[in-house]
Amino acid sequence: MGYKKNLKLASESLSKIKRMGIKNTAELDDYIKEKLKISSCGEVYAIYVLADYYGQKVGYELMNAAFEKLATYKHIAVWILKDNERAIKFYEGYGFRFDGTEQEIKLGTSNTELRMIYERG
Repeated sequence: MGYKKNLKLASESLSKIKRMGIKNTAELDDYIKEKLKISSCGEVYAIYVLADYYGQKVGYELMNAAFEKLATYKHIAVWILKDNERAIKFYEGYGFRFDGTEQEIKLGTSNTELRMIYERG
C-alpha cells in the first residue's frame, strides 16, 4: 500500500473517531476495551496440522505449548475461517467461545473470519 493511500486511510479513521466523540488516546483506549470487552488478550495466530497427522494429537500439543506461552493472559483470542468446522470444534474443545466479532479478509478471494475467545477462570 502506498504512502498516500495509508495517509488517506489514517485520515478517514481519525475522522470516524472524532465523529464518535472520542477526544484523546485514553478515551480511544477505553472505547476499544469496552467494545472488545477484553483488556488483556493473547492471541493464537494460527495452528495448522497436515492431514497426514490428523488424529495423532499434534494440534493438541501445539495448543498446549501456546497456552504455556500465553499463561499470563486472562483472555486468548483466535480467528477462525467461518466454514472451518474442524477448527471450530477443535477450539471449542479447549473452551473457546464465539464473541460475535467477525471480519472480512482476502485470501485470494474474500473470506469471513470469526473470533473465538478463551477466558481463564
